[in-house]
Formats: sequence, C-alpha cells, structure tokens
Amino acid sequence: MARRVVAITPRGPASLFGAADVPLVLVDRRMRGLPSVVIDTPGGLHEMGAHLAALGHRRIAYLGGPRGSWTDPRRLEGLRIGSGQQVVAFGPLPPTFEAGNRVADKLVASGCTAAVAYNSALFLGLMYQLATLGVRVPDQLSVCCADDLAELGLAVPDATTLHVPADDAGVSAVRTLLGLVDGRPPEPRHQLVPVELVIGKTSAEPC
Repeated sequence: MARRVVAITPRGPASLFGAADVPLVLVDRRMRGLPSVVIDTPGGLHEMGAHLAALGHRRIAYLGGPRGSWTDPRRLEGLRIGSGQQVVAFGPLPPTFEAGNRVADKLVASGCTAAVAYNSALFLGLMYQLATLGVRVPDQLSVCCADDLAELGLAVPDATTLHVPADDAGVSAVRTLLGLVDGRPPEPRHQLVPVELVIGKTSAEPC
C-alpha cells in the first residue's frame, strides 16, 4: 500500500496532529516534534505597526481572525510590539467579506485612526462598508491588510499590505513532505518564510 502524505493547516485540535500515522508538515503552525513551514506575518505586522506609529497613529484597530487560529494572536502581538501604541482588538472574526462589512460601524465609533485586517477578505469587506458610510480612506482612517491574497490587487491596487509569498511556502511544504516520504529528515525542521511590507495609498498621517 502506498504511503499517504498529509499537509495540515493552522486550525484544528493539537490531538489531531499527534494521532496521524502519516508524514506530516504543518503549514502556518508550529508544534513540538513536527516539521513546519510558517509565513512570517507576525514579523510583517511588527513592521506594519512601526510604519503606522511613524505616521503618528496612537490608537490602532486590529480586525482579528477566526477562533482557534494559531497565527492570529501572534499577529496581534507583532502589531502591538511593532507599533508601541494602543491596539484595540476586534474579534475573533470570520475571515470573510461579510465580517468586514459588519465590523465597520464599531470600528468607526472606536476612535481608532488606523486599522489592520487579518486577511484580504476582511479588508475588502471593510473598505466596501467604509465607502458606503462615507468614511474616506486614508484621509479619515488608514486601513492596512495582513496579506495580499483574494484578488486584493485587483480591487484595491494601492493598498498598504503585506506581500505573502504563498507559492514559496507551498513549494517548501511539498518538498519537505516528499523528503519525509523518502526518509530524509527536514533541514531546517522549522522554516520561516519572510513577507514584505508594501506601503500603498491606504495609510497616511492621521487628521
């Protein structure tokens, strides 16, 4: 019988990973004893936080990800440490366009002058609703995104965002899996894939 290969994503109980009797590589999650490939969005949000603080933002909103996400609290921590400012967390939130729509009113009422969305679907939903409410970005509110997936570049081509090399992470994960099948231990065991801060036109100095 052919050996099976499984790749695991960030959510799910830890017991699920330990119980699987197949080669495993964790993607965007780390656990003791298992190889992993993690995209460094927390490091990117550290840099994004510093960017917003340098612009003069002192109260920053973070639109968090789904409950159980391994990366979400680490992204929030990166933003807080990088900015050195007050960060108001909204969430957990479903990583969807609709959730971005729904949180817009609370965000506007919060007094934050900048917001960072967990993913591009949240970002796009928020941007749509802010336009409906007549809130000008970035004149009245700076809005940034923690990834550039979900066709973000087509909808908002000049967004301040993190460029996430998802293809590179996927290639690294598959290579590691194939090595495990062939009996080769991964080196390094935990791979960190860097991201790039792209400063666009959705972030500016607060009014």
